[in-house]
Amino acid sequence: AAAAAAAAPDAEGQEPSTQQEEGSPEGGLSREQMEQALHAGKVNAVCMAMRAAVEARMKGQAAGAAPAAEGPCVAADGVSTALPGSTHAAAQQLLTVLVTTFSRSQPPQLGQALSAIKNAKEADLTKNGASGQQGPADQALRAMLLHVDADAAYQAALGLYELPLAFMVITHAQRDPGEYALELQRFADVQDPHMRRYAIDMHLRRFNLALGHLVAADRDAHFEQALELAKQHHLLRQLLALYQEDPARRRVVLRACGEALEASNKMEDAGVAYVAAGALQDGLRAYRAAGQWRQVFVLAGRLNYDAKATTRLAAEFADELASNAQPAAAAAVLLHYLGDVDNGVATLAGAREWHEALRTAYAAQRPDLVHTVIAPAAAEAAASLLADAHDARDKIAKYLARLREVRRKRLNMDEALRAAAEGEGGMGPSYEEMADAASETGASILTGMSIYTDTSRMGGPGGSSVSGSGAASSSRAPSTLGGRKAQRAADKKATAKARKGRVKQGSPEEEASLVVHVMSLAPPEATLTHTGALAELLVILEHEQDARTLQAAVSEWIAAHQDAAEDIYQNPFPEDRVPHAYQQILELQRRPAKPAREVAWKWDILRTAS
Repeated sequence: AAAAAAAAPDAEGQEPSTQQEEGSPEGGLSREQMEQALHAGKVNAVCMAMRAAVEARMKGQAAGAAPAAEGPCVAADGVSTALPGSTHAAAQQLLTVLVTTFSRSQPPQLGQALSAIKNAKEADLTKNGASGQQGPADQALRAMLLHVDADAAYQAALGLYELPLAFMVITHAQRDPGEYALELQRFADVQDPHMRRYAIDMHLRRFNLALGHLVAADRDAHFEQALELAKQHHLLRQLLALYQEDPARRRVVLRACGEALEASNKMEDAGVAYVAAGALQDGLRAYRAAGQWRQVFVLAGRLNYDAKATTRLAAEFADELASNAQPAAAAAVLLHYLGDVDNGVATLAGAREWHEALRTAYAAQRPDLVHTVIAPAAAEAAASLLADAHDARDKIAKYLARLREVRRKRLNMDEALRAAAEGEGGMGPSYEEMADAASETGASILTGMSIYTDTSRMGGPGGSSVSGSGAASSSRAPSTLGGRKAQRAADKKATAKARKGRVKQGSPEEEASLVVHVMSLAPPEATLTHTGALAELLVILEHEQDARTLQAAVSEWIAAHQDAAEDIYQNPFPEDRVPHAYQQILELQRRPAKPAREVAWKWDILRTAS
């Protein structure tokens, strides 16, 4: 109705103006503006087009009408203007359409709609005074409240810091003004404009705006209150910007930032904040918790730690780093600040930092450590890696053989189903029925395969095994807590947990589980990198043959997995039969679009002659 009113001739019988801006079709929107409006959604596009049409008509009437018989109207930018030649009814229609285009937008632009109503009301009061008659602004607000929640409109009016407008909304919404009068009066009693806006923003939970008004009211008197507000609502960075030109208070805010970051376990960030605040001891503590040994000793130097204090700090910090799985950092502290070459080299060797361990031993004139510490650690690491490579290669071969057998049975079953369907006119046993029959009568060709008893490395069914016998074979002393009932409950829970990690031999999930498991047996990049470094060390230690054996074993591991992956790529499991718990195989059994970047780990002289 509002749109029709805007487009229809006015009470004087005047036709809508056909004057348009250059390049603006159908009501003032240019092609570029229309494209932007359509990107914002269909509803917003319609609202923008209607708003442009109202603006175009207003401009046309203002340009072609006589200066007599003026009436109030509101342009789209919210600025009240006198529209020459327009009647009271026409002004009301245009304002109602304009307000509707704002309130019907998605999301509603209630602030702009109410701003237009406010400007129209002020223009009406300026022209006619407080006559008690309702003008276009009142009619537009009443029309808006037909499709806008009154509380939302009231909150939007408060958000404009316009208390009379908020009262006007409540009055036209047919709400009891007494329910809101006390609240509005409380805001009105605040004399300072910034503090009044602060109170309104706190009421509306617009804490970022409230913080700005609080500081603007009195940046010195309200600092503590502003700091507490910023702490409570995570606005410390905003407060930091507000006190950019106040170094003393800025340091207080920076310290508060450090405390907040430390509470969030962002220790390195907290260290930076503390240092910026000049709280070096707190910064040292935060960097120490983050394991940043270089920054710790830099701050110790700035704090003028003497030799005894530095040594004590180094001894404690080295133990902390080692216990927190940072052996390389622990070794650096041992070497640089304690001069403990023996423990430093041992820690580096334990961290597999072979190059640095060798360099440190020779730099300290301790070649004996090469034979007493580094060589034994390298031999142990090489033996472990060699065993892992052989074990992984054998598992790939074993599981691939089982996968091929299960796949062959599935294909034979599919063929039997097709033959039965053709022989009985398309009515044969289903795949699931034949799978159930096969699981009851068929036995696995493999025994002792850990995939069926071990827990999954991937955290779900079908992952690779990481333990020997799994939960099913674990032994424990019987408990007397809770009696036999509690014992039976514990046994049931343990049994259920063990069964969850198993795959029933011959079940429909077995093939999918095997695909996931085989693909998970690829050597990780970290293992290949370690193999290259360890092989190089063995050559330096004059164990070239051992290095060649190690490199060959890992190469066989890679080749076995590549062959298995190729077999899976060429014979993928049917996607329409993938169980819900094994959706990851949809990606695993697709050949990558481009080969993955190979890790450079092989040494040329250790390659097998072709």
